[in-house]
Amino acid sequence: MRGGQLRIAAFLFVTLLLAGLAVWINLYASDEADRIVAQAPDTQPVAEAPPEEEIDAEACAQAQQEYQKYWDESIDNPDDQSYEEKLEVALTDVVENCGSA
Repeated sequence: MRGGQLRIAAFLFVTLLLAGLAVWINLYASDEADRIVAQAPDTQPVAEAPPEEEIDAEACAQAQQEYQKYWDESIDNPDDQSYEEKLEVALTDVVENCGSA
């Protein structure tokens, strides 16, 4: 009976050590993430949508057509990674010209 109790105690001890290690790793990772965020450069602000009365319908339609063109081309060429950046720029133009995506 004594050997069974010793095994249980050892198992609990190891489990507590592993749990403590997991907590320490989590705290360390959180501190590192906070440090990295604090040192990160400022990001570019998101394009703000113009008020509805300032929306140019022609520029809006053109921006939407350009986005749709890149979208269709990206579907036809799924392996071409250059469309990701083109779509991002086109979507920014849509937001700037139309007010929303």
